[in-house]
Amino acid sequence: MIIPPYLKQGDTVLVVAPARKVSSDEIEPQLKLLESWGLKVKFGENIYERYHQFAGRDEQRAFDFNEAIKDTEVKAILCARGGYGSVRIVDEIDFTPLIKNPKWIIGFSDITVIHNELNNKHQRLYDDYQNKLEESTFLETKLREINDNFLIT
Repeated sequence: MIIPPYLKQGDTVLVVAPARKVSSDEIEPQLKLLESWGLKVKFGENIYERYHQFAGRDEQRAFDFNEAIKDTEVKAILCARGGYGSVRIVDEIDFTPLIKNPKWIIGFSDITVIHNELNNKHQRLYDDYQNKLEESTFLETKLREINDNFLIT
């Protein structure tokens, strides 16, 4: 198992939405929290796209995830929400750049599909959250846990 380096102030987190659609209002408080820790926040090109219940078409969501993986500046990929949709794109994600440039993949619910793919086929283990984003404090609580356990200040 390859474990990515711990996050530190100045590191970049890229936010993508590989499953259900998300609005800026839903994730703004958590983004401010990440920035308050000294992390830089970037967004996938298609983060706010909408296609039925999804955050864009399958190709758009897979594109954003692949770009996040390839971006050597990015130290963590934060999946904005779960829901449903990751299973539709997981086979289109190229995980091989993570061998030379490992990074944290943070998510919950439907993001389990991506974690399982990494764990089963690429022998990696990343954090998995089996809860619902509908609880407004859920993501903030998880981000605080990440800060407490993985962020070097």
